[in-house]
Amino acid sequence: MAAMDGLLAGIMGGMMGAMLGVMVIYQSPALIILFADVIFAVVMYLLIKLIHEEARVEPKKKAASSQKEGVPSTRFFAIGFGLLVILIVANQSGGFSNLFTATNASVETAQAAETVQAQQVNGVQEATVTVEKFGYSPQEIKLKAGVPAKLHFQKDYRGGCLSFLVMQDFNIQQPLQQGKSTIELTPTKPGKYLFTCGMGMYGGYLVVE
Repeated sequence: MAAMDGLLAGIMGGMMGAMLGVMVIYQSPALIILFADVIFAVVMYLLIKLIHEEARVEPKKKAASSQKEGVPSTRFFAIGFGLLVILIVANQSGGFSNLFTATNASVETAQAAETVQAQQVNGVQEATVTVEKFGYSPQEIKLKAGVPAKLHFQKDYRGGCLSFLVMQDFNIQQPLQQGKSTIELTPTKPGKYLFTCGMGMYGGYLVVE
């Protein structure tokens, strides 16, 4: 059971790591990292507490052993809590978020480079999106409001997380087979509409003007 638990924990940890990476890109990096730090501190505190309880270490002996071994657990958590408070205050004042300005700028620049304007043919605007193993290319497609659109999703491999397409704003949920899959819709209102894979890990936008 212990081996099975460790194996499943490794798999879930890898999946959560990938999802966290996507969240850092598309959400606020400062808040996501701060949230991860808080979770880490709580888990470490509970883990150390559990280890002491299992070892049945008395408080006096625990304090003496900590001083001898140079591992002041109370001081460690006090320092960690202080750093979290500093991060929260800095984030509220905008200083911590400024650390990610360059990262956000580079991500926005990369996404801007992957923006295409749909071409209008016979009264229908069309665009092709390549479904790769780690995302969509381009990630933004510009459309005109009130004009029917055909979006061709080209996927040259089988399976994978991106084998299912979700557009909640248009009530579209469609599997993407190997080859070309066409989605037909008519955007009526200007705005920015998200489309994602089935798990919501990868996505792009329809920019309706």
